[in-house]
Amino acid sequence: QFHCCVADLCQFHYYVTDLYQFHCCVTDLCQFHCCVTDLCQFHCCVTDLCQFHCCVTDLCQFHCCVTDLCQFHCCVTDLCQFHCCVTDLCQFHCCVTDLCQ
Repeated sequence: QFHCCVADLCQFHYYVTDLYQFHCCVTDLCQFHCCVTDLCQFHCCVTDLCQFHCCVTDLCQFHCCVTDLCQFHCCVTDLCQFHCCVTDLCQFHCCVTDLCQ
């Protein structure tokens, strides 16, 4: 049901259904892990090293943030140098800065 795509330069792996419902994603560099519900309510959890938080809107517009309030905007964490964003169609792509510019 899920298929995987890999960005070779930043060693990013993610899984997505045809309905753009994210299942899991992980970056080997900053040990980033994500999970979603069937309704594509995206929530993330990270290691203490990255201190990285992510959220999405109900329409699965993916945004990243590093603040506890999880404001919907793209950010880069200083420790893992991780940047995320999506298109309006909720196609998820990520890269680690300086490694996959």
